[in-house]
Amino acid sequence: MTHKKNMVLWNQVCETDPKYTKKLTYGAKLTTIDAQSQILKATEIWGPFGGNWGLKSENYDVTSLTGTCVYTADFYYLDGEEINQFPISSDIKIREDFMKSVQTDALTKALSRLGFNADVFMGRFDNNKYIQEMNAKFGDKKEGVSQKPTSNLVSKQNEEKERSLPTIDTIFKTKIEVGFRSKENHTYKSGYKTIEELRKDLQYWSGRSELSDTQKVHVNNLNVLIKHHNKKAIENGALGGI
Repeated sequence: MTHKKNMVLWNQVCETDPKYTKKLTYGAKLTTIDAQSQILKATEIWGPFGGNWGLKSENYDVTSLTGTCVYTADFYYLDGEEINQFPISSDIKIREDFMKSVQTDALTKALSRLGFNADVFMGRFDNNKYIQEMNAKFGDKKEGVSQKPTSNLVSKQNEEKERSLPTIDTIFKTKIEVGFRSKENHTYKSGYKTIEELRKDLQYWSGRSELSDTQKVHVNNLNVLIKHHNKKAIENGALGGI
């Protein structure tokens, strides 16, 4: 009975819809999973990211000497009436959007430990017969087609518009290092010269509906951090109300 109870979540999330996979054409030719589809599945089970599940105590340790970023965090999720959590980590070479990429990789690793897309990680997608079975189960006859969830698709016109706007990722590009320290004592580095500039952009982005789940988390985290920073600054008489 205990064994069956332990496997409830695993059995619920272990199978993968082939339309959310892509076969790499180089190296070991591994099968990759659309990270957004994992977030979609987790949201179906626990609700929106940042509520009953998500990441906390995030830290980005950038080492200029080696050109790498080591990411650490605690992944938490609701298990019945209790919140379970465990540490996760990942590392990546510094490149454009490296913070988003390393966080996404760590999140995928965390979900895989709970059984998400276990059939992919266990190599079952190397078997064409198994892929056909999953196509039949999920109702998609196109084998191994990579496709974004509908909620993550935007029109070409909106994509062009987004490219002309300042992106939320600019918040993390360093011009002048301005630290906002959270209760977990980790630091976000801003690419803004003043808190007022950062506050103005955050107000704009907080009202946007087409942000990805990862970007929404970044906006929420920065809003929390800037409020914490403001409180301390007011206590020190160094900053007016934000």
